[in-house]
Amino acid sequence: MSRWVYLGCLSIGVVGVMVLLEVVLHLHQSRTRDAVSFIPSSTERGETASEYRVLLSKETLKREARIEVTGEEDWMTDFQESMIVLHSPPLVHCSIPRIGCSRWKRLLRKMEGYRDYLSLPPHTRYRNGLKHSVDLLPSTMEKVLNSPDYFRFVLVRDPFSRLLSAWLAKRNRTFAVPIPNRFSKFVQNVTHTLLSYNTHTITTITTNHNINNKPRLNQHFKPISHFCGLASIPFDFVGRLETLDEWGPLLIRRIGAERDATSGWGPNGTFLASSMLLGSLAMNASSPALLRQYYTPDLVDLVAAAYAEDITLFNYTQFRDQLRRDTAQHHQLHSTHQQQQQHPGGET
Repeated sequence: MSRWVYLGCLSIGVVGVMVLLEVVLHLHQSRTRDAVSFIPSSTERGETASEYRVLLSKETLKREARIEVTGEEDWMTDFQESMIVLHSPPLVHCSIPRIGCSRWKRLLRKMEGYRDYLSLPPHTRYRNGLKHSVDLLPSTMEKVLNSPDYFRFVLVRDPFSRLLSAWLAKRNRTFAVPIPNRFSKFVQNVTHTLLSYNTHTITTITTNHNINNKPRLNQHFKPISHFCGLASIPFDFVGRLETLDEWGPLLIRRIGAERDATSGWGPNGTFLASSMLLGSLAMNASSPALLRQYYTPDLVDLVAAAYAEDITLFNYTQFRDQLRRDTAQHHQLHSTHQQQQQHPGGET
């Protein structure tokens, strides 16, 4: 009898262990599904799809290739191209104009304990209290960039809506109707300057001329790849502005800003609600309808040529191709409509 009791208890124990293992496995799979569900089908930068995994796993990318800092880099000498560095929590942020840079700088200032994070202009280098790569020794910055403890993140935007946003903001007012002729001249001037800049840089490298003589670009129009060494330094997370609502909460959690982002941001309360409030044409430049009104296929080609590195580096090729198709169709329909108005009831 005792033998059967023993076998019964053993069976119950085995079943219990199996049930426990099944529960643990189910929880693990559930968490894995949650993590994978946040990984976008279209990659954020090139062929890598690790950005959302980084956010959820609390890990940074492997520092396989060591980054050397000489102090001569643009992001070590030019404040506009520099990185923001926080030591607690350990963060490196590349702040780029026309991609919500003011809001994110204010969030970082609040995380640093500054109570005037809303009232003080966040771009003032010697007053905002933030440390930039230009403020640090090359040896210190080299340790930061190679440390697995520092989480490096940057926000990017397609060059077409970023350029339109910059132009609308610089007009200092919002237009009730599009003024494509003025925008067209603006795009032609910017792209000509940028292409001249690139040509001058190549010429400088091949002829050993002084690189300081090259044309200086306005930071609001400068390609994203010119900031923070983005063309060569891998960042742990590259978030596209167009999908802010998907990765925004994850990024807030990853950088440890949940408490600072939940209140103190005006009528909307939270930081992300304030960031996603698109109340002006300048901010709403990502609207497909607005892009179609201001752009023509020729302007799309001009911007695509001038910002080719951004489009390739941050995987905006599909966006470029779709915008060109949309603008071609939009202007074809507009032309047909005008012809029909000029010749009502007859052949056009």
